[in-house]
Amino acid sequence: MAARLHDPLTSLSNRFLFSRKLEKRIEQYDHVAVFSISFNSIYRINHDSGYKFGDDWSVMPSLLEIEILETDVKINP
Repeated sequence: MAARLHDPLTSLSNRFLFSRKLEKRIEQYDHVAVFSISFNSIYRINHDSGYKFGDDWSVMPSLLEIEILETDVKINP
């Protein structure tokens, strides 16, 4: 069975795929940057506001309208 490389909820790459792609970028380029958004207390969000709200909250980073290059990767760790 093939390992999942993307989060089923957000369709973003997971940590495993991110790590593989990051290693390749480091080998290819002189400069590499990582931009991270972390949601602390997702459990509390789900508990207080419901799982539907928590799911919508989790998908939000994948909807960010930021300029990315063809080689850039967005993930959901």
